[in-house]
Amino acid sequence: MEDKLLRPSLALIMNTYYTDKLIKIGFFMQMRDLLPSLIMSLSMGLIVHSSLAIIRGLTIKLFLEIGVGLTYYILIGLLSGSQDLHDILCLFRTSLRKLYAK
Repeated sequence: MEDKLLRPSLALIMNTYYTDKLIKIGFFMQMRDLLPSLIMSLSMGLIVHSSLAIIRGLTIKLFLEIGVGLTYYILIGLLSGSQDLHDILCLFRTSLRKLYAK
């Protein structure tokens, strides 16, 4: 058990040490940038898991979980003005145009 915590922690410390030395972005700045994505991911996981915990059929559950997760991601992205969502939608539109242009 200690090995599962020790190795990733050491790798994180080593990686953030060198990024701080090379490009002046330390551990706390990286964690501050990562925190919004982590909070959104954890909240989406909790909502998807708790909203469909009573359904037994795995195939139905899978498709419903995908739908709930996608809906949550889009709503949170629209409410927060997420640049990531904007980029994904632009890529999706470009792919559709290329698909229908053929």
